[in-house]
Parts: sequence; structure tokens; C-alpha cells
Amino acid sequence: MKKHIALGVASLFLIACSDEEVARDRDWYMENPEAMELKAKECRNDARIADTPNCKNAMSANSELAILKMFN
Repeated sequence: MKKHIALGVASLFLIACSDEEVARDRDWYMENPEAMELKAKECRNDARIADTPNCKNAMSANSELAILKMFN
């Protein structure tokens, strides 16, 4: 019985870890503006994730694209 419980806990741990988001860099977000807009909106609406690498990179790309649009 203890082995089954341990196996169940280990399975839940692995499932939780597999839900991690793939890290994207600023250049990827620059090349994928739709994904950048979605991620930037998500980051603005959820302060808990605002300090994650994907949020920082999406917001950086968003800012850069906004500046480029102003000068083009």
C-alpha cells in the first residue's frame, strides 16, 4: 500500500513539473507578435508571474515594437 501511495505522489509531482512553460527569449517574442501580445496581456493582469523570464522578455519585446512603430 505504501508503494502505491509513493508512486501516486511521485506521479503527481512529475505531472506538475511537466506543466512548466517553455522559456522564450525576447527575439522569439519579436518574431511572434501574436504570442507576445497574449503573454504581455497575461503578465499585466497577473502580478504573480510578472517577474518570470517569459514576462520580462515579452514585455521587453512589446516595448521595443512600440518604439519601432513610433519611428516608422
